[in-house]
This record gives sequence, structure tokens and C-alpha cells, in this order.
Amino acid sequence: MSTRQYNSLVYILFLVIVIGAFASMAQNEYGVKLLAGGCFGFSVLFLIKLWRIKTFSDSLFQKSWLTQELAIMSLIMLLFGLRALRIRFSFVEIVFVITVVIMIIFYVRYLNILNAKYRTNKTLTFSFSLVYGSIILFFLSMSLTFLNEGISVVLGAASFSFIIGFWVLYFLKGPATILNEERVLIIPEMFKFRTLSPIIFTMIIMISVYVGLNKVNMIPDIYTGELPVRYMDLEQKALKGELEPVDGVFKHDIYWEEYQKFLTYMREREK
Repeated sequence: MSTRQYNSLVYILFLVIVIGAFASMAQNEYGVKLLAGGCFGFSVLFLIKLWRIKTFSDSLFQKSWLTQELAIMSLIMLLFGLRALRIRFSFVEIVFVITVVIMIIFYVRYLNILNAKYRTNKTLTFSFSLVYGSIILFFLSMSLTFLNEGISVVLGAASFSFIIGFWVLYFLKGPATILNEERVLIIPEMFKFRTLSPIIFTMIIMISVYVGLNKVNMIPDIYTGELPVRYMDLEQKALKGELEPVDGVFKHDIYWEEYQKFLTYMREREK
């Protein structure tokens, strides 16, 4: 797979996810399937790239680094796809948190290496800190989703503020800087190494924009087409331990039973 083919598939998968999100917000049932399909597509694409990594001309260190990142991100995108389809298995939250923590460690190390490599240029090191700091905060936010939603939201907002900070710096300082008496472009220099950071950075922007607009009620929630929003809200609270069962029965199970009775009643009325 050539770089052009790979980039084209990345653009197509992002487009599928965006179309799926808008379709879901318009309450079309196929929207969630498109979202899941986009996530599964990224998972497969990362596996293909992982399989072909031996053809890269990078150093052994870079191959080892990219191998780990591709494997973990493929698993994360698989879990995202399963979550979109509401497919769960035992200990899925633990698996998700472990994979995300590994990515946090990965990018903390990567940021330290970049800052050491470019320590003579403050513009580049500050830009790296903002961009890769946003990625670290984003993964940290995801790791706390099942533990503390409030802190998770704050970290997500902090991640997006780092992105805004980068673009402010970019427009103030300009697109280029001087490195070793040569003019280099900041963004190409930042993403010139073979990591998935450009894809992750784009995902953060997309998710942050959606969450922000959703919080101020400018766009609706993602519609599953199968389960009521109230049921999903109660189920999530039960999964996080915020709701205790009453006589061995959770509130979302009671809600679901009453909801089915309501649907049965409405079908009988239509006959």
C-alpha cells in the first residue's frame, strides 16, 4: 500500500465517520452503523500497516515504536466500533483503560524525545508540547470516562484548549521557524515521523467540536436507533456504579420492561 493509497483511505474513513455522525444526529438508524464501520475500517487499516511495517526503511527503533502504536490503536478503534454498536464483553472497560494508559505512556515518552531533539528551538518545543500534550490529555480523559466523568470532561476541555493554544501560536509565529540555520515548516516537522499523531490529532478536534456543540445544545445527541436515550443514561450510571440495584433489579432494566409494555400497547392500538 502506497502512502497516497493509505492517505486516501484515511480521508474516506474520516468522511464515513462524519457522515455517520450527522446521520445519527438526524435520527437515521444507519448512522451508528456508519460510525462503527469507520472505526472498524481504521482498525483494519492499522493492522494492514502493521503487517507491512517490515517494508519501511525507518530505523529499527522507529519500527518498534510504530509497531506498538499501530497494535494499540487498532484495538482502541475496534473497541470504539463495538461501543457504537453497543456490543459488550466481560472486562471491556478494563481492556479499554489499559490500552489508553499504554498510549499515554507512549506519547509522554515520545514528547520527551522530541523536546530533547529540538531543545535549541523554543517555538518547536512549545508547539510539540501543545500538540502532543493535547493527545496525552485526550487519552487521559478517555481513561477516566468510566471512573470519574466530571474529571474526564475537564481533561477533554483542557485537551481542546491545548489545540487552540497551538493554533494561536502558529498564527502568531508563522508557519515556519529557523532550525540549525535552515527554514523549516512547523507542521510538517512536527508530523514527519511515522506515528499516528496526525490521525489522533484530527480525531481530537472532531470529538471536541462535537462535544462542545452538544453541550451548548447546538447539535443533538448521537441517535442509536434502537434504545431510548433515558435507558442508555440509566445503564451508563449503573455501569459506573452510580446507581444501586433495588431488590436485585437495576433501574434501566425496570425502564426497559415498562418501555416494552408501552410499545406493545401502542401496537395494539394501531390494529
